[in-house]
Amino acid sequence: MAVAVQISPRDLDQVLVAYEGGVVLWSLSKQAAVHSYSLMLPPGAPGGGSYQDDDLFTERNPGVTCITWHPSALCFAVGCASSPVG
Repeated sequence: MAVAVQISPRDLDQVLVAYEGGVVLWSLSKQAAVHSYSLMLPPGAPGGGSYQDDDLFTERNPGVTCITWHPSALCFAVGCASSPVG
């Protein structure tokens, strides 16, 4: 299920669709995904929790909670949950 949807502020053909496991850049004219993105935190990297978490030394995939385009539409920002998915 989609968490958030954002249309590009500069190109109405490009839409970001956020799912819990990542983000897809969708082209409306092609009716296809152009690119997909996901955040994978390697073992030992801070984020997706705290330094005291038992899973700090495991690979983690924090769940996406929100997305937004930069006004230039050259990049976008993704908010992630503090606990990993799955």
